Amino acid sequence: MSSQTQANESMGDIVRRHADATPDAPAIVAEDRRPLTYRELAQQSDRIRERLNSMGFGRGDRIAIVGPNDAPMAALITGVMGGATAMPMNPELSLAEFVVYLRDLNAQAVAIESGLETAARIAAREIGLPVLEIERLAGEIAGTVDIRPGVSAGKAKVPEPAQADDLAFVLMTSGTTANSKLIPITHRQLALKADRYARALAITAADRLLNLMPLFHGHGLQGTVYTALYTGGSFLMLPAFSVDNFFRLIATQAPTWYSGSYTFHHAIAQAAADHRDDIRKSCLRVVRVGSGLLEAKVASDLERELGALVLSNYSCTEVSLICSAPLPPVPRKSGTVGRPLEDGNEVAIMGPNKQLLRPGERGEVVVRSADVFTGYENDPATNAECFVDDWYRTGDEGVFDADGYLTLTGRIKDIINRGGEKITPLEVDAAIKSYPDVADAMTFPIPHATLGEEVAAAVIPVPGAVFTDEILSKYLRGRLAPFKVPRRFVIVDKFPMGPTGKIPRRGLAEAFGLSIATAATRPERIEDDRPATPLEAKLQRLWQETLRLDRVGLHEDFFMLGGDSLQAVELFLMIEKEFGRRMPRSVLFEAGTVAKMAELIEAVVPSSCIVPIQTTGDLPPFFCVHDGYGQVLSYRDLSLLLGETQPFYGIQARGIDG
Repeated sequence: MSSQTQANESMGDIVRRHADATPDAPAIVAEDRRPLTYRELAQQSDRIRERLNSMGFGRGDRIAIVGPNDAPMAALITGVMGGATAMPMNPELSLAEFVVYLRDLNAQAVAIESGLETAARIAAREIGLPVLEIERLAGEIAGTVDIRPGVSAGKAKVPEPAQADDLAFVLMTSGTTANSKLIPITHRQLALKADRYARALAITAADRLLNLMPLFHGHGLQGTVYTALYTGGSFLMLPAFSVDNFFRLIATQAPTWYSGSYTFHHAIAQAAADHRDDIRKSCLRVVRVGSGLLEAKVASDLERELGALVLSNYSCTEVSLICSAPLPPVPRKSGTVGRPLEDGNEVAIMGPNKQLLRPGERGEVVVRSADVFTGYENDPATNAECFVDDWYRTGDEGVFDADGYLTLTGRIKDIINRGGEKITPLEVDAAIKSYPDVADAMTFPIPHATLGEEVAAAVIPVPGAVFTDEILSKYLRGRLAPFKVPRRFVIVDKFPMGPTGKIPRRGLAEAFGLSIATAATRPERIEDDRPATPLEAKLQRLWQETLRLDRVGLHEDFFMLGGDSLQAVELFLMIEKEFGRRMPRSVLFEAGTVAKMAELIEAVVPSSCIVPIQTTGDLPPFFCVHDGYGQVLSYRDLSLLLGETQPFYGIQARGIDG
């Protein structure tokens, strides 16, 4: 069947067609479970749609989805968008962010993993949205899930299967609550995007995807999960990335392709030599590089070690695939993101006067094609800037060579790309400036070897004010998602100015002499690096092994030492094995040094049910008993409202120590 025919179908139609043609073919795969077949996926999706209809939700209604990054959640998103619009959200957003986003997204309900502790529950209550409990079904089949009955919002206005021009999902970009960008994607556009990815990577029904990316990102949906389902192939999820988990799955679950950001590829390439037995059992044949550029050496190492074709792609949620490295026998060019596909997808370079430039001339990358989104929701001013004569302006600078290969030369916009998470500096600026002792702030990126960029900020204090980095970080953690909080602060009297009087954000790291610590730049001696306790000594050793450093000071920051989220997962797996203590990744944003982590482990031992949430202050301590799920995380926002003078403790159910 032609891609044009499939573009006239909803994703639900495509799944049902595969269910009719190959009912027993696997659709969703998971370790230690029988695959969910296309027939079962189609039946489950219909059941979820009917459940939503019975609760009063149908076509056109928007259901926010908050849950872990795994097979049941991918199956739920598929079911929801079969009869409504799915809006997957990052479960680690703060309460303030959930409130703003849910309102901006115009959500009619929030579906949340049953038992999941997330600020989304509090936000839903605050806004007055019904919460739909996501229920995993017991059994031996992968990806089985349902929505628990109980909510009633009246009669569904349009209780029918979704159509090709209905919205499949609405995704968020830029990561800012102050000026969030909402990207609506129809089923027709999704099918066109999936078709383009499938042709660029030569994906067929015989292929199996290993998805490393989060389901609330366009990369985790358009160019991965729904490309696999579009072709009639299968996919499996990797909920918590570690190199050991990755190599185990490629050896045992027979994926033929995976897609990830450069952070994942760095970690995989670095660890490949230690997992050659797994690689010999692997069926991998193609690796897609997305969400940022990958250095030529890393790509070459990855291709050599995995024995798979490594293809650089250039894409964005608004457009999907813009350029791709060509398949053999057409040559690839190192340092480029490949060429546009010859399928009506037009890519050009635009000059400052909106004129299209010739090969060799540098300018802004612009795109027009049938799968380009129609514009950001509720943002006519931004749309007027982003579209010029049917061309979508990407905000990226680049240049075509004479053979049609595109090289990206930089970002026109100031968005910081921290391991695929997009951070708008203005939002972080505003949060810092809301602190009473700050007169002004300027957020900027620091180059990072694996994350791409880390967040830093220059701060001008109010005259006479004195505060520490730790105080400011703690203040920001209550107002921003953890990945947005700067890892370094520079206190200055004034900001450096460029020749035109503008503040050069992307020159600030160099101006302040900031860089991620490496063996070449760190001092030979680190003061206070001798552990004072056996616990500190053990932690210091685990940090050194994880970061592959000969020495780590007790007070050196994990991310400023070059650590990333993938290494954080590895570190916490080692900590769990060594101390029997399971810790969330977000701990590194609050206890990001060996010394602070040791204090945290000593303060909350597994046998204790008393969880210190706020330890400072001279008022009588305030104790809160755990909620119905046994957790006390939901009280964190209450502790922040009570202020730093009020000690605050949670009494957690035994056995729920994280």
